[in-house]
Amino acid sequence: MQRRNFLTLGAALPALALTAKPQPVAAVEFVRLHGHRETMSGLDGQHNLQMNHVYDELRPKSYSDAANPQKRTANVSALYLKIKTAEGIEGLYGPIDNEAALVVDRQLKPFLMGKDALAIEKLWDQMYRQNRHARTGHMMMAISAVDNTLWDLRGRFYNTPVY
Repeated sequence: MQRRNFLTLGAALPALALTAKPQPVAAVEFVRLHGHRETMSGLDGQHNLQMNHVYDELRPKSYSDAANPQKRTANVSALYLKIKTAEGIEGLYGPIDNEAALVVDRQLKPFLMGKDALAIEKLWDQMYRQNRHARTGHMMMAISAVDNTLWDLRGRFYNTPVY
């Protein structure tokens, strides 16, 4: 069954849908957490393989652990997305990239305000269709962050895990 047919079927047969009171989105916020962690400098710092590593001049040098690794403290900072309903139910997801957060804040937040937070599939489809660039890049990462946040919110609403 195609997604379009599934969504049409869901709209045509509300008896199949969950019968919960709509939960309008009241706030879309960001939370930045700061902290630190201890790491071992010179130990297991292998690089991630990139597609352009097929070129010798763009490939990093082979990695090997340092003979005497040193402890160090690394400062870390992470941005999380929080969506709240009018009844105070919250969903949280992260960390997300700053670029995706900018798209959420400028483009998706105005769209989401007042919409039913439990209508996740419908919201995803509408976010995906509202921008012709939604199929890749930062827009898709922003949609994904909102989608994951809404699933967390839904799990908290029904008091059940969403895995």
